[in-house]
Amino acid sequence: AGIAVESDPAHFHYFGSKSVFRSLAKQYNLAIPAGFEYQKDALEVAYCIPRLFGHGFRRVVIKQDEGILGIGQRIITVGEFVKHIFRFSRLAISDIAPVCFSNFVVEGYYENVVGSPSVQFYIQPDGTAKLDSVHRQMIIRNDFDHGGVKYQIAGNAGSASHQFVPEPLRQKLVAEATAFVDVLAEKGLRGHLGLDAIVLSSGEILWTELNPRKVSPHYALQIARRAWKWPIPPCYIASVMKKTRWEGKTVESVLEELAPLLFTPQSRKGIIPYAYNLLESNGRITILSLAGTTKEAFALSRRIFES
Repeated sequence: AGIAVESDPAHFHYFGSKSVFRSLAKQYNLAIPAGFEYQKDALEVAYCIPRLFGHGFRRVVIKQDEGILGIGQRIITVGEFVKHIFRFSRLAISDIAPVCFSNFVVEGYYENVVGSPSVQFYIQPDGTAKLDSVHRQMIIRNDFDHGGVKYQIAGNAGSASHQFVPEPLRQKLVAEATAFVDVLAEKGLRGHLGLDAIVLSSGEILWTELNPRKVSPHYALQIARRAWKWPIPPCYIASVMKKTRWEGKTVESVLEELAPLLFTPQSRKGIIPYAYNLLESNGRITILSLAGTTKEAFALSRRIFES
C-alpha cells in the first residue's frame, strides 16, 4: 500500500529544499533575501553570519533546508554571535539542526517587513499552472533558550483571505509568482504548491520559500468555499487558537462553548472550528472566522482570541 501522488515523489524533497529554491530563484531572477544556501555544516554557517552582519543586518536567520512550519529556524543577533563565537560550532551542531539535515540556508533578517503574503498554485498534469489563491500569513515568534543562548523560532499562526492583501500588491505577487511557477512546471513539478514572500516597507517583494504541497491556507480556503453560498467571495481569517481551559476537553464541549458564534448560512457570518488533533493534549484548534467584510471577519477572530 502507498500514497497516490501527482508527480515524481522525489520532487517533494528536491523542490522542498530551501537551498534549491534559492538557487532556482537566483537563476531565474526572482528576488530573494540576501544570504547563502547549501551551507553544509556549522563552521560554514558561522562563516556566513558575520558577512551578513557586515552588510548592515542586525540579526540573521538560520534555516534547515527541509524544515517546515518554522521548525529549525533560529534568529541570532550580533551580540549573541560575538558572545558565543568560541562555542558556536558546538551549539549549532547540537541545537540548530539534527545531523540528518545536510544543508542550511543563512539569510539576513529584515527589520522593515510589513507583510508576509503567500500565493498558491496547482500545476495540472499537462504542466499548465492554475492560480489557486493569495493569502496574508500571520506569523508568531517564540523565544527559545539553550545552553545560555536565547534563540527565536518563527512559525505560521494562521492566514487571511486575499481581501487582506491590497489589490496592487496582489497583482504584483501573482505576476512574479506565475512566471516562476511556469519554470517549475517546465522542470517537471506537478500538483499543489505555495510560494511565501515578505514585503518590505519600501514595497519590495522578497520571496522566501517554496512548499511543493498543499499548504495550510489551502484548507481554510476549501472550507470557506464550501460553507459560503453567495457569488461574492467571503472574507475570512484562519487562526490557530490555544486556550488553557480547552486542555483535556472534548470536541463536543468546545463546540458547545462556541455555539453562539458558529457560522450559519442565514447569518452570513460566524466561525468554523477545525483541526482538533491538538485539542485534548494542548488546548489548540484552528478557527475560521468567516464574514462578508474584512472588518467583520477581523472582529470575530479578535473576539475568540481575547475570550
